[in-house]
Amino acid sequence: MSSVAKNTLTITIAAILQKVVAFGYFILVAQSLGVVNTGKYSAALAFTTIFVVGVDLGINNVFIREAARAKSDVPWYLSRIMGMKLLFGVITYGILFLSLSLLQFDDTMRQLILISGVTMIFDSLHLTLYGALRVEGDLKYEAIGMVLSQCTTAIVGGVGILLHFSLPWFMVAFLVASSINVLFATCVLRFKYHVSWWP
Repeated sequence: MSSVAKNTLTITIAAILQKVVAFGYFILVAQSLGVVNTGKYSAALAFTTIFVVGVDLGINNVFIREAARAKSDVPWYLSRIMGMKLLFGVITYGILFLSLSLLQFDDTMRQLILISGVTMIFDSLHLTLYGALRVEGDLKYEAIGMVLSQCTTAIVGGVGILLHFSLPWFMVAFLVASSINVLFATCVLRFKYHVSWWP
């Protein structure tokens, strides 16, 4: 089997597993939280999505294209793009925070959006890290990360369901999963490909 076919099959299987776990998890969360809280949960995610573009700005696609032309320059590109994304993330999060002061959301909704905003930054970072792995031509670790992330969300959220935690905990589940994804991709790049995005 060619590497292209193998990568395609691997990422497809991972995507299917991720969707299955996500579907089951959302059903459990919806039943646990009830109509009102599920509505807040979904609305907070949707609201945060508006600001995602401010973190990425299409940089990820440019990075993959340019790095693929010169793999030896991957560390140089990666460190600078990660730095840019951190800067854009802080700025975007600041705008998100200021926007909340202009809108009449309750305290729970504000907490959900603020937690989701941090998750947004981590999501953008791990997309770039997995982009670096795509340049290396290996999607196996991205596939593992996809499933690992969704399973982590389900486990952390499941603990919240069993222990009857408050609504923000279920947004923390996404944050924990996303941060683990960043750590996992960073470690793979560092120890397998000897690529680091920090000095």
